[in-house]
Amino acid sequence: MKQFELPIGEDYTDIVPLDEGGMGVIFRARKVNLGVDVVIKRVRQGLEHRLNQRSEADILKTLKHRYLPRIYDIIDGHDGYLYTVMDFIPGCDLEKYVKKKGAVDQKTALKWTRQLCEAVEYLHSQTPPIIHCDIKPKNIMITEQGDICLIDFNTSLIYQSAEMRAIGTSEGYAAPEQYNVDIGKLEKSLQQVSDSDETVLVDDATQTIQWETVPRLVTLATRAKSYGTVTLRTDVYGIGATAYFMLTGYRPALSLDEVIPLERYDIRLGDAFASILERAMQQQPKKRFQSAASMLEALQDLKKSDAQYKKYRRTYQLTETFLALAAVFCLALTWIGWRQMQTGQDSAYMQLVEEGERLGEELNYEESYLVLSEAIMQEPERLEAYSALAALLYRQGQYQECIDLMQEAENIEIGNDERAEQLFANISYITASSHFYLGEYAEALRNYQTAAALCPDVTDYVRDLAVCYAKTGDMQQAKETLDTLNSMQPNQADVLLASAEIADLSGDTQGALSMLKQVVSLTEDENLLLRSYMMLVDVCEKLGADYLEEEITQLQTACSRLDGSRNAVLAERLADAWMGLAQAYPERQEEGWQQALSCYQSLMDSGYQTIAVRQNFAMAQQYLGQYEQAEQTLADLIADYPNDYRGYLRLAFLQADMQDEKPVEQRDYTEFWNYYDQTVEAYAAAEAAGTADTEVLRLKELAEQIVQAGYTR
Repeated sequence: MKQFELPIGEDYTDIVPLDEGGMGVIFRARKVNLGVDVVIKRVRQGLEHRLNQRSEADILKTLKHRYLPRIYDIIDGHDGYLYTVMDFIPGCDLEKYVKKKGAVDQKTALKWTRQLCEAVEYLHSQTPPIIHCDIKPKNIMITEQGDICLIDFNTSLIYQSAEMRAIGTSEGYAAPEQYNVDIGKLEKSLQQVSDSDETVLVDDATQTIQWETVPRLVTLATRAKSYGTVTLRTDVYGIGATAYFMLTGYRPALSLDEVIPLERYDIRLGDAFASILERAMQQQPKKRFQSAASMLEALQDLKKSDAQYKKYRRTYQLTETFLALAAVFCLALTWIGWRQMQTGQDSAYMQLVEEGERLGEELNYEESYLVLSEAIMQEPERLEAYSALAALLYRQGQYQECIDLMQEAENIEIGNDERAEQLFANISYITASSHFYLGEYAEALRNYQTAAALCPDVTDYVRDLAVCYAKTGDMQQAKETLDTLNSMQPNQADVLLASAEIADLSGDTQGALSMLKQVVSLTEDENLLLRSYMMLVDVCEKLGADYLEEEITQLQTACSRLDGSRNAVLAERLADAWMGLAQAYPERQEEGWQQALSCYQSLMDSGYQTIAVRQNFAMAQQYLGQYEQAEQTLADLIADYPNDYRGYLRLAFLQADMQDEKPVEQRDYTEFWNYYDQTVEAYAAAEAAGTADTEVLRLKELAEQIVQAGYTR
């Protein structure tokens, strides 16, 4: 490899280029007097004035930390460049590491994020503090020992005033305030600099950029003005954004825009860690951790962090379908007798639990979640709030959250307290049901066994244990457990429900349907009714379109027998069934769409507004020719979920239908292509997270047909 000569003295030999950096060229060399390999970074013209301050150079040279390189010298080369000499770190940078090996697991990400916080905390603790200002994967080396090393201090600031501005920005990792530059000087630069790649020096060397980026930075600077200027919290954003990349393998969006939430990615991430990263990446600096030290403290105790920051998390979105939700939710309410026995000392705690449960019954999930979380923080060693919160999460289809909550509650001592045993059994039952829905039958079985062992006389536990044995393929244990259930002299409906589920698992779908019809005719218990109707609908769907009438009839009956919050999921299934009938039978299309529209409208009026409900409501409006109403429904959906591709998808289909209604010579597909492009862009992130939607493929086929018809962009 060709060796270079640099005007930095005779102490550096064997100089070879390594890589082109964001603000200079990087070389590897040998420092003769110490006998060590070093990295030399040559800073581009215009930037040398920023670090050519001996006092600041001397501060950087005194740094010594295990996760930072040693800076040997900062040399003015008298050729218009500044040369920073630091340790050579064997290994590769984090960006290359993830591109080669993929996103890292939570354990590794947590380790490296803590190390990064330690390094930045050390920089912030200097007098005066040092703000790195360019924390990103490319500036983090993964050493041969598996640790991190934060490199590149050419954009760092020695914090001396509240009006300091960043030298540059790395999109995706720079905090919003780093785009807050002097707009007047940027606009002046536009007038002064010709159409070339000459570098523009702005704001007395505190902001240096390339000519071609000036117009864009004027726009960004205007948007960033309200975020203030650089502080210690600027580096906190960089830490959070880098951890985001570690876990997802994707660079976050521009910080001035909405970053795709971590929950959209198909990654296993603990609630506490996710909450910490979400806070670190808040757009407004005052909402972040005040320093890397504060963030590190939170990372050191994730359980404590979970309780502290959980209330800041986004409101959970409801899932489209879920099994046996109210049966489990209502079971949590059976402990009301115990609550009435509580003394005045814990009345405040129990009032919170009761209030949380009441809000959940009213479908006010966000407030219910916050109230129950407050109860847990107030009395972290009691189980009532855990039980109610687990039921709430299960009811929303947040099965993994239920499982994570159980991990917090499982260390609580229950001793010989019968009430605590029953509460713990209820939590185990909810956790088992969550695992069951996720298809994790071995884990579900262990938790059902725990619930049944703690409360062997609760028929629900024994019944579902029998079903889970069948799911794991142990039909012998399933039958023995069913015999145990029979010996408990349960309600006949309980035995029939378990038998129906086992029959369905054994392939006897018709037999399961017959038994389920008997169940709903034998009981008035709302828990049992809901579970039975839900399974009955599933069985009808397995039997195909010929059973749509049966499915609709059963759902209409179910909705009339069950009311309030227990009704919502059944009403959604009824709306879906009407929509299925409209699509399966052309002669009943008008009836099906009208009935579906009415059901979806009722759901939305009651506050049950999932993405699926709103999307299907718009679809019904579209098929009934209510184009303007459908357009408004979808516009509202996009306003609430701007990063979700489904709103754009439905708008693209809607625009295509609207143009098809016009004479050929009047058709204009401009809006279609606009929503098509937004769908493809938003879907890319969802696809990366594991989503596969055939509707997107259908949209692409439609786009090809439009092009073939001669309607180009």
